[in-house]
Amino acid sequence: MTKFTKGMIINDILDRCPGSYAVLIKYFGPDYLLSSELKKESIDANAEIYGVDANKIVKEINMLIH
Repeated sequence: MTKFTKGMIINDILDRCPGSYAVLIKYFGPDYLLSSELKKESIDANAEIYGVDANKIVKEINMLIH
């Protein structure tokens, strides 16, 4: 299974791990995934915009695949 990184694009992560949706909503809010433009950016870029820790997000997503 792929290990996710903070440099990966959100759409790619959602395609490979649909369960990551809940993690992304937790950190970016319920309306976040309605924005198709933001989903074309990396976790790191979005974390900077939202003021959250990209490493925490990646850690939680990676826990879903193990």
